[in-house]
Amino acid sequence: MSGFCGILSQDINSIDTTKFVKSINLTGNLKTKSLFSDDCFFSSSFHEEDPLKGDYLYETEDYIFLFCGDLVNFKSLPWNILIKNYLINNYEWINSLRGFFAFAIYNKTNKKLILISDQRSQMPIYYGFIENQLVFSTNLSSFTILNSSPGFNMNWLYELFYFNFPIGNTTFLEGINKLEPFTILELDFNKIISEKKYSKHLSTIDNFFKGNAAIKKCLDTFKEKVPKYYCDDRTNLFALSAGFDSRTLLSLSNKKNNIKTYTYGIEGANDLKVASSLASSLKIENQQILLEDDFKKDLPNLIYETIRISGGTQPIIRATLLYVYKKLFENKNYEKPIVISGIGGDLFRGNGGASFSIISKGVENYFKTGKIFIDGNLYSQIFKDYSPSFNIYIGGVFDKINFNSSSKDSLPMLYDCYEVNTKYFGGEVAIALSFMPLRVPYWDLDILNLAFTTQFGNLTLSGYKNSKRKLSYKKYLLQSVIMNKNQDFSKTLIKGMPINIYASNNKLFFKLAKVYIRGYARLIKGEKLIENKLEDWNYWFKNVLNNEFKNLFNDYSLINQYIKKDFINNSLKTNDIYMLNKLASTEIILRLIKNKWYL
Repeated sequence: MSGFCGILSQDINSIDTTKFVKSINLTGNLKTKSLFSDDCFFSSSFHEEDPLKGDYLYETEDYIFLFCGDLVNFKSLPWNILIKNYLINNYEWINSLRGFFAFAIYNKTNKKLILISDQRSQMPIYYGFIENQLVFSTNLSSFTILNSSPGFNMNWLYELFYFNFPIGNTTFLEGINKLEPFTILELDFNKIISEKKYSKHLSTIDNFFKGNAAIKKCLDTFKEKVPKYYCDDRTNLFALSAGFDSRTLLSLSNKKNNIKTYTYGIEGANDLKVASSLASSLKIENQQILLEDDFKKDLPNLIYETIRISGGTQPIIRATLLYVYKKLFENKNYEKPIVISGIGGDLFRGNGGASFSIISKGVENYFKTGKIFIDGNLYSQIFKDYSPSFNIYIGGVFDKINFNSSSKDSLPMLYDCYEVNTKYFGGEVAIALSFMPLRVPYWDLDILNLAFTTQFGNLTLSGYKNSKRKLSYKKYLLQSVIMNKNQDFSKTLIKGMPINIYASNNKLFFKLAKVYIRGYARLIKGEKLIENKLEDWNYWFKNVLNNEFKNLFNDYSLINQYIKKDFINNSLKTNDIYMLNKLASTEIILRLIKNKWYL
């Protein structure tokens, strides 16, 4: 992925800087720039065609600055503005930036380093002290290539199996932490000097916007903010599906934007059919990426590369994304492509409990009942060293996801915003940025704030609140209203129904239309609303990856130190993709650590 890394060391000549630079350019698709001095080494990687222009490694007489990420409210890196505010300690200025980003500032005079994360730590910065050296990087692989690389962190494994991903600042390397959101960390060669925040978590308001006032506020914000993410001088690529998220963003583009779409899935998948029809009606080029013979042939390799290129932040069950981004990268018909992603759009439809692969059973139970439940019988079958200390540790992790919030209703939304979106989708960002620039409008701070201050979002739509209650039809309202404002989209279909029916904001009309339209399709046309699968991991695990799993899981597997072999064998026997995804991803990470991030 694009990023930066650096080392402060009294013995800088002992560092293999060639491998260090490669760790932030794992595909070899990026440009790099490095800087060496007596006691430090810095390197930056970036796309030559990044929409944000400027020097990503910038040096003055007194300072060295590093940047990675993207800022949508600037066309070039605002070094003069940043330096001016840095010199007067005005870090609050950073909160005005939009996009995901990371900064590092090295003071040549006092030999101190400052690391600055974005508002959600979406662009990660990892740091740690190793043998009187300060090492930092935007990719965890950087730490594994050192002569004395850190060991494996068992707490990461605990969090993976209970929460589905690490929480807060936890990483899979001992002593290596992830910088938390909106944080300014000052360090020298061997210690942390200070830590402060330039902002705070988004929060709810007592009288949040409802009804027409909420719709107007959201419409105005989306119309103002989303177009800023498009680039007129390049190909804007949208992942078009049968759903709402990317389609909503696409409806806010204009005919001046160079728009193209892509859709992936198994042949016959509903997304492919719908996207093809929609793109045709809009007279937009749509590239279909089929997950068929070529994908299945390459899948055993893709699962390893998914872990390696993402720096261990993307599990193998998302290997489809690596295949898709590679295909987009190989398409030479695109002019300076940039992906406009719909990640995060479901925050405005009530994402709670959507999938146990994202929201674990333990977390869902906590948000529904307010109680921490730990299935001791299950975890005693999984871990070789299971003891009551596991329960104590997990209980302590729950303290991290309370976000010092006084409102229990806002916890699911805070969790989705600061943990699910940044961790579950962080690996996709890392993979995408290894091939081309990526922008995510739903992650714009002003757009995210709508989910906290209006009736749209998990504040009122959360599925955590009542497991027996289906989410209201209003979960479709905001995005359908946005699309309905574009006459090219107003009559397009989602799940067989025109957008303007979703946008009517009339419960009775919505239900009657739903019964009539779907009933007509079944009785007259003989159609059934069957959403064919986009991916088929059950089949792929059992029939495509079965031989690779034999190579991963044997008497010599590194994971045997931590996980009981009977549990692994039973997961293989039952083709438990939920557990096999975690087991295989962990084994590959362990092997990469051992082999200094080489396969």
